[in-house]
Amino acid sequence: MLPTVQRNDPAVDSDDHDIAPLDATIAYDLALVKVLPGGQSFKLDSNITFNILVKNQGNVPSGRITVQDVIPAGLTFVSASNAPLNAGQVVTWDLAGLAPGETATITLVVKVVNITLASYVNFAEIVSDGADVYDLPGRNIEDEDSTPDGDITNDSLVDNDDVNIDTIPGDEDDHDRALLDPAKVRSDNPTLPATIPTTGADSMQLLLAAAGLLVVGMFGAVVARRRRQPAA
Repeated sequence: MLPTVQRNDPAVDSDDHDIAPLDATIAYDLALVKVLPGGQSFKLDSNITFNILVKNQGNVPSGRITVQDVIPAGLTFVSASNAPLNAGQVVTWDLAGLAPGETATITLVVKVVNITLASYVNFAEIVSDGADVYDLPGRNIEDEDSTPDGDITNDSLVDNDDVNIDTIPGDEDDHDRALLDPAKVRSDNPTLPATIPTTGADSMQLLLAAAGLLVVGMFGAVVARRRRQPAA
């Protein structure tokens, strides 16, 4: 057991051991990117896969992390890895934590249900982290370059798909987006030309209707002719 009072003066301390306390510098830093892998179809009713990457860029374990994804109109939830909670268009993950330098990859699968919209922007964000476990009196530890919250509209954003990049001016790196190109949505869903039936029951019905109109017309002509004849 260490003595209660630690002395570094050899005149009063003849112990054969000593300690030197370290004031460790804690760097708490998480980053998130949202990626849409290429080569996917945007056809109506097709499934699309997004990847969400979360990395611990700091020098201490992250503690628990909550990640949230807001699916835009035109897309709907199908499935996801890492056992999320799905509530309508909002998907939430509770991650156990990441060691320094570790990256977690989450997959999210959605379905295209509306091909008429002007944009399809999918946001993901870290809404809470474990930084508070490192707080001490007079020392408040927070993420170095981002503030976790549940508002997808209040973070500055520079598009970047590399989770290993630490700091980009103007980017809050616990928040990212991935979007479907509306031009590709249109090209993957060409408009079918209108067709007029030429055979089968539909055409037969049209012929019968035309014949009926012809008979009615002929009957009307006969009645009109009789009315014009002079009385005997």
